[in-house]
Amino acid sequence: MSASPVAPPATAKRDDDDGDDGPAPVGDIVVQAERLDKARAAVDPVLGASTYTLTNDAIEKRPGGETTTLAQILLQAPGVTQSGNGSLRVRAQGDLQYRINNVIVPDGLSDLGESLSARFVDRVTLVAGALPAQYGLHAGGVVNITTKSGVFDRGGQAEIYGGSQSEIEPAFEYGGAFGKTNLFVSGSYRHNDVGLSAPDRSAIPAHDRTEQFDGFGYLDRIIDDQTRVSLILGTSNEHFQLPALATDPAPHGTETQNADYALASILRTASDLTLQASAFARYSRLNKVGDRIAPSLIQAAETSGLTGGLQIEAAYVVSPRHTLRSGAVISFDGGRTVSSTPVETEHSTERRTTATGFVQDEWRPLDGVVVNGGLRFDHVSGTGGGDRLSPRLNLIWSPGGGIDVHGGYARYFVPAAQGALTLAESGGGNAGGPLRSETDDYYDIGLQRTGGGLSLGIDGYIRRSRNMLVDAPFGQGSQQLFYNFASGRSKGVEFTMTYANGPFAAWSNLSIARSEGRDIVSSRGRFDAPYLANIATRYVPIDQSQTVTASGGVSYRLGRLRLLGDMLYGSGVRATRASGTVNDATLPNYVQINIAGLYRLSGLASKPLNLRLDLINAFNARYQLRDGTSLGGGTPQFARGRGIFAGIEQLF
Repeated sequence: MSASPVAPPATAKRDDDDGDDGPAPVGDIVVQAERLDKARAAVDPVLGASTYTLTNDAIEKRPGGETTTLAQILLQAPGVTQSGNGSLRVRAQGDLQYRINNVIVPDGLSDLGESLSARFVDRVTLVAGALPAQYGLHAGGVVNITTKSGVFDRGGQAEIYGGSQSEIEPAFEYGGAFGKTNLFVSGSYRHNDVGLSAPDRSAIPAHDRTEQFDGFGYLDRIIDDQTRVSLILGTSNEHFQLPALATDPAPHGTETQNADYALASILRTASDLTLQASAFARYSRLNKVGDRIAPSLIQAAETSGLTGGLQIEAAYVVSPRHTLRSGAVISFDGGRTVSSTPVETEHSTERRTTATGFVQDEWRPLDGVVVNGGLRFDHVSGTGGGDRLSPRLNLIWSPGGGIDVHGGYARYFVPAAQGALTLAESGGGNAGGPLRSETDDYYDIGLQRTGGGLSLGIDGYIRRSRNMLVDAPFGQGSQQLFYNFASGRSKGVEFTMTYANGPFAAWSNLSIARSEGRDIVSSRGRFDAPYLANIATRYVPIDQSQTVTASGGVSYRLGRLRLLGDMLYGSGVRATRASGTVNDATLPNYVQINIAGLYRLSGLASKPLNLRLDLINAFNARYQLRDGTSLGGGTPQFARGRGIFAGIEQLF
C-alpha cells in the first residue's frame, strides 16, 4: 500500500518537552519511513521475553546524558551489574549480543557496550530471559539499538563537555533528509586521566590516561513505498595507559583497542510478507605492551580478528491468528594472536564458521493470548563449538486493565567465545580439557501492570547450565580468560517501577539473584589444587554473582530548568576470606549517587542552547569492583571517584 500525501503539511519536532523547538515539515518521506520502521520491527518482535527500553529523551534526562557509554546507560536497567573496566553483567552473565536496527554486530575483542556512544541512539532495548528463536548463541541477553534518523532528527548539534580528572570531550551530530535519502552522523573525542578502573582508592590513579575517538554514520534510501536500503558504518579507536599502584616505580603498560564495523541491509515489505537481508563485518585489533599478567611476568600481545557474514529474516502473516517467522545467519571468523614474554614468543591463528537457522509461529488462539513457539539450530565449528537443536516457547496473556503476563522456556547453546584466552594446562591431576560449549535450560515468568502514569513489574527466572562458561580477568587490561564449570545454576527475581506525572518522573529497579557453579572442567591449570578439590563436589557462587542490585532516579522540570538524580546500589560481588573457602564472602556494599541540572536557553540564530552540570558520584563512594581474591583472581579495581562536569550544547 502506498503512502498518500499529507495535506496540509503536518509538523514534527524534536523529542523533548521544553516546547521551544521549531517545527519541521512532514510529508510523504516521513510517512514512508515510519511505515518501513514498523515493518522492520515486526520481523524481530521480542514476544514473551523480559524487556527494558530507554529512549534518547530519557537518556538525555539522566546525569551524564549522551556523554555516557552504552554500558553506563544500561546500568539503570534491572538485573544489570557493573564489572571491571566498564563491562556489564546481565543476571551475572557477560555474554551479550548487540544489534543495530535489528542487524547483528559481530562479537569482537572488547565489549561493545564500553565503546558504543549514546549519541546515535534513538532507542535502546535490553532483552533478557527466555528469548524467542531468532536470538541465540548469547544467553546473557540482547542489546538492540535503534539509531537516530535524519528524517526525524533534522539539524545538528555541537557540544563541548569536561571537568574533573582532566575530562574533555568535544562532540557533534548531524541529521538530514535529502529527497528519499536519509543521513545521520556523529562523532566524539574523549581525554581523561581515569581511563581504566583504578587499582586503589586514588582520586587520580598513576598512569591511567586515555584518548578515545568514535565515529558513526547511518545512510538509507527509500527506493519505493515497499523497499529501503541502508548502510551503517562505525569506528572507534581507544588508547589506555594500564593503571598502576602508587608504589610501582616505573609503570609503562599500554593497551590500544581498534574496532570498525559495517552493516548493510535491504528491507522489503509487500502485502503479508516482510523480509530483511543484511551483510555485516567487523574488524577488531587489540595491542598490549607491558601488561602485568603475574607479579613477576610482563607480557606484550597483539590480537586481531575479522568477522563477516549474512543475516536473512522474514515474517509472513498467514492469517489473522498466525504469523510465521524464519531466518538464517552464516558468519566466518578469523583471528590471529602474537604474544611475547621475556622468554618466548607465541603465534596462534583461529578460524570459525557459524551457521544458524530458526522458524517460529506467533499464534493468537484467543483475544489477549499469544503463543510463540519456535525451533532453532546452531552449528559452530572448532574448539568450544558444536551442533544443537534448541526449542523455544513463550506465552503472553493480556486480560485487560493494563495487565500483561508473560512466561517462557528457552534452550540455549552458547559456544566458547572466538579468541577466548586459555592458559597452558599443567599436567597430572590438574589437567582439564579445552573450552566446551554451554547448554542452558532457561525458565522465565513475569507480570506488568500499567495505568495512570504508573508501571509496576515483577520477573522471576531459573537457569540450569551444563558446562557453564565463566570469564575471569587476564592481566590489567580488557582481555578475559574463560573456563567451564561442569554444571551451573542461577535464579533471581526483579522488580521494576516507572512513574510519570506532568513535570515529574521517577523509576526504580531491584534485583535479588544468585548464580553458582560446580566442578571446573577446563583451564584447570590456572587454579590451585585445594580450590579445585573444594568445588569439585559442591556449588560455589561465581565471581560475578551479586545478591542485591538496585538502581533508580528522579527527574523534575521547572520551566527551562530540569533537575535530575539517579543512584546505583550493589551488595558486593564475591571475594574469598584469607582463612575461608573459595568465594565465601562479598566485597562491601556501596551506593553511588549522581546529580545533574539542565538548562535550555536561546543560542545562535535563535536555536536552542543547552547547558548541563553533572555531579557524578556526589558523595565520593570509593567502592571496589573486585579485590583479586575471588576464584578468577585479577588485579584489584575501584570505581571512579567524584567528578564535577559541565557541558554546552548548541543546536543548529
